[in-house]
Amino acid sequence: MPKFVVALLLFVWLTHVSAEEIEVVHSEPPRLQDNEAAAAISYLEIKPRGEMAHGLRTLLLRWLQSGTKFSVIVCPAVLMPVPDDSVPNAAELLGQFMFANAAHQVEHPEDRNEMLPNQLAGLHSMLRTYVALLASDSRSRISRFDALLKLEQEGRLSAEVEPLLKQDCRAVILND
Repeated sequence: MPKFVVALLLFVWLTHVSAEEIEVVHSEPPRLQDNEAAAAISYLEIKPRGEMAHGLRTLLLRWLQSGTKFSVIVCPAVLMPVPDDSVPNAAELLGQFMFANAAHQVEHPEDRNEMLPNQLAGLHSMLRTYVALLASDSRSRISRFDALLKLEQEGRLSAEVEPLLKQDCRAVILND
């Protein structure tokens, strides 16, 4: 993956983190174990603005950086309009996608090299987070995500996503 993509992802995430949290990142916070990541991800789906949200995102980012049991692939066509900085909550939504994508691979090692189940796991988690964010701020509506939610409710999300995986997809490489 080109360094500029990694830099963009980190920039988007860091611009939403306080100076104190950046200090925590640099002072080597405790790391999540694989079996703890799912609970952190679930919390963020329900309370993306909760008091523990920023700290959990910091821990999950470290977990992603140190992971060896997964390889997160980002397909812009699946995630659009994220990671555009003008999109409300873009950093939180992109992070949630990546965290859930990786967690799915840890929980289902047989899917590690399968794009569709990993993309869907990330997308489902991102959409749950989107709904929670929307409940607290109706101005953060994203029409494409509303359409994806409708497809999810109709059981047609997989059919919508599968052809998008043939487009420009890239591995996310975060150096520890």
